[in-house]
Amino acid sequence: MGSNGSILAAASPSRPSRVEHAHHRSHTSVAHANTGTRNMHEKTSKPLTLQQAQLKQPFGSGGVNWASLWPRKQRQPRCADETPRPAETYGAVAVELRVFAPLVGSLNLSHRMLPTGWPFHIFHTNFTRDDASRLWYRHGEMGRAIREWRAAGREVHLHTYNDVWHKSTMKHKTRPSNTYPRMREFWTDYFTEDKILTLQSDTGFCPNSPFRIEQFTGVDWNGATWGSAVYGQGHPGQGGFSWRNRHAMYNCIDWLQDGTQHLSRGKRSVLWDWAWMRNEDAMFAKCMQGAKGDAKLENWSPQDPSSRGKRLHYRVGSMCLANKFSREHPAIDALLKGQPPPFGLHALCRAIESYGKCAWVEGGERGPRKPGEPPVAQAFKCERKGFSVDRAFDAWSQYCGANLDYMRACYDYDDASVARGQQLRLRTRPNMDASSSPSSSSSSSSSSSG
Repeated sequence: MGSNGSILAAASPSRPSRVEHAHHRSHTSVAHANTGTRNMHEKTSKPLTLQQAQLKQPFGSGGVNWASLWPRKQRQPRCADETPRPAETYGAVAVELRVFAPLVGSLNLSHRMLPTGWPFHIFHTNFTRDDASRLWYRHGEMGRAIREWRAAGREVHLHTYNDVWHKSTMKHKTRPSNTYPRMREFWTDYFTEDKILTLQSDTGFCPNSPFRIEQFTGVDWNGATWGSAVYGQGHPGQGGFSWRNRHAMYNCIDWLQDGTQHLSRGKRSVLWDWAWMRNEDAMFAKCMQGAKGDAKLENWSPQDPSSRGKRLHYRVGSMCLANKFSREHPAIDALLKGQPPPFGLHALCRAIESYGKCAWVEGGERGPRKPGEPPVAQAFKCERKGFSVDRAFDAWSQYCGANLDYMRACYDYDDASVARGQQLRLRTRPNMDASSSPSSSSSSSSSSSG
């Protein structure tokens, strides 16, 4: 492992007791991102650059001022597609069918980082059949957060998740996050903004990032790359934390339904054809890019009256723009290589799991769940020697500049299991948003992203 990689692993890490650990998490400021005072470095004989030396300092008191490493006035290399379109309207959408505390932490950070003029659209289960969800949104933690956002001047719109979409989820044996983006009415009947930022319980923002949302508004689709430089970097377009042109979404759905475009035998729709494309984010990115062998969207005559007669040409963000916009699997790579933090992130657990060479070994199913069901804890173990999920979260939180404890619900280590060299087990983490004190969470979670 390279010298700078040791930030996430220690030969003999010193962990505080559980009581000290909990006390520290309750009182550490957001600026230090609850990083504690654990030793996160090991000796190396290789010379270090200034940035690598800063990376290897202990976090907590006297730690690195990460924001000073990438001052916002410092000129960053410009991407070719980094051109805003100021005449458009923007909003943010979140779909969560559980009573799930991490969503509040995620949206609190979103509220802090996004312009107040951007409305929030939040989709929930049908309150007439889900008392727990109704109480949570009206009188519980989510209800209190919504009232705070509205008091600060933000529009917050609540929408009931369509029952028909549940039937499609069951019929096609997939998950909700792979269902509702395929529903045309989702993009036409509930909100009117031109460009939409999709949010989830495992998405977030980096206040330390030198990049700003205005840099990404010129494209019609943007998302983190699949994979990373270490684990095989793929194309941009991951959909969990993504930037989408609402008009492009319903025009792509019409194009996919047409059946005359996609080399599909029998002139049938490929909207739900897993052989053509299973994941919705890859499917829509392919639609807008005009993948090899398929008819171009811009050569097709749109069915929508507002678009009829137009040549549809949509822009998918370049890899340069995608890496500035968001990170998923490459999140750890960015930290270790001393790159500026991205504007946003998705599924930090996946990046940590990949870097630590962690594998799920037993536990409940990770597949589709019924609306309202709590997530199921699972067990896993990591092969990277000396690796600590907890320290990795601490390192990335301070690098990012935000309290990301709401994401820790996905997993953590059990000290006793580590000491015995046995299988690691999950335990629940307290939920903390970017500006409030911790509140207990009753269950752990796996990502619901596509």
